[in-house]
Amino acid sequence: MNRTTSELLDDLAAGVIARRNAEVEEFSNLIAWADANVVDDPAGAATIRDSYIDTGIPIAGPGAPLVSEFALQELCATLERSLDSGRDYVGKVVETGWRLPAITEAVLTGKVPVWKALKVAERTRWLSEEAASFVDRHLGFALAGCTWAQIDRVVTEAIDRYDPDAAEERRQDAADRRHCTIDVQEATDGVVDQSSILDLADALALDEAVARRAEELRLSGCEESLDVRRSMALGEIARGDLALDLPIADPDTGEIKRTLKGKKLELFVHLTDAALSGSRGHNVARLGNTQRPIHVEQARQWAAQPGTQVVVRPMIDPPGHYPIDSYEIPDRFHLVETPQPGLYLWTARSGRRFLVGPQGTHALDPPVPPHPDDDDPPWADPVFPEH
Repeated sequence: MNRTTSELLDDLAAGVIARRNAEVEEFSNLIAWADANVVDDPAGAATIRDSYIDTGIPIAGPGAPLVSEFALQELCATLERSLDSGRDYVGKVVETGWRLPAITEAVLTGKVPVWKALKVAERTRWLSEEAASFVDRHLGFALAGCTWAQIDRVVTEAIDRYDPDAAEERRQDAADRRHCTIDVQEATDGVVDQSSILDLADALALDEAVARRAEELRLSGCEESLDVRRSMALGEIARGDLALDLPIADPDTGEIKRTLKGKKLELFVHLTDAALSGSRGHNVARLGNTQRPIHVEQARQWAAQPGTQVVVRPMIDPPGHYPIDSYEIPDRFHLVETPQPGLYLWTARSGRRFLVGPQGTHALDPPVPPHPDDDDPPWADPVFPEH
């Protein structure tokens, strides 16, 4: 007999209620089981395991009872769970039942689902008794409507209030994870991925600067989407920074020790006459900076950007003979593109600048010297050759 959609929905709703009731009943039974299998000797207590290593840390936080390891193994078999899965599951139930009484009451009365209470227990398991009590007091009455961001903020505040040493360690660990990675070697279709972890103040400043520059692009007539304009804004900010001279000041006296001159970004794009004419099958250009192929239309777009200076240099054949009518060597002979890498011993670094003279062709790109003792970059050192 076919059932109507309304009847199917009623049956499904009844199944959801039955499943929730069964979860609450199992939760209550596990708390009673833990109360009946408490041990006094830490040597026989169930502990958290990291792979095959016994950490010696009880499955629930400070203040919760120690549960028998042997009884736990029998329970895991009954629950049809592996030892690791059962140990983690029972530990979170014990954590909730003894250290989070307000949340436990909300679970038993059906106000909070079991899975959400166990997620909170997973975060409080490592906290002190005072910190766990703080979390329980602030979430017990409102957990059903809390987002994970709100829960994490309460847990973070509890750590800051009651465990300042752990809070400082967390802060230092988070600061050490800061980075800014731009993967130019994996460029595809003329775009690259970049990711970063920033200090909050730096991130807010960057977001404000990017939003401001993106709005400026819109007012200037740019019709791209907001996401595209924000990515373009990063490039605008970078080019503006490259044009500035950067003074290096003494941290003690404030005296300017030296100045790093601004520089221009150079893109070395290799194009054939067929690509420039738009011939079919010849729409590929090559970017010398990253040794990656790009679409010729991407090169046209770069060249059309305001403020871009395009310098066209014909390809020079090193074995070729080019007579000149003056004593001075023309500038066009001072740049020779070499196709082979490994110009320097033990490196795969390719050179781009060469001197063509009576003695032959000599590389002007030296191997990068080691950093000076003060960890400044090599190009900041006064003895680093300029050319």
